[in-house]
Amino acid sequence: LWLGCLGPRNADTNLPNLRPVAAFVYRNIANPTCPTNHIFLLVLNYPIIPLKIRYVIFCGNTDCGGCSAALSMEDL
Repeated sequence: LWLGCLGPRNADTNLPNLRPVAAFVYRNIANPTCPTNHIFLLVLNYPIIPLKIRYVIFCGNTDCGGCSAALSMEDL
């Protein structure tokens, strides 16, 4: 299971030796992982429980613009 940001710096295609359709991939803006996000919980449940996937990769990058914006106290 690959959980990553939509940004091009950490694309799931950068994984070495990864065959097409060999990974369950979930990408979103800034990769939020809060327990109240039902879609995120479904993404975790489906591959881990029925498909019995053993490895979960949380991929991010330094100085993520999405995380900086979410954590800033500035008004939009």
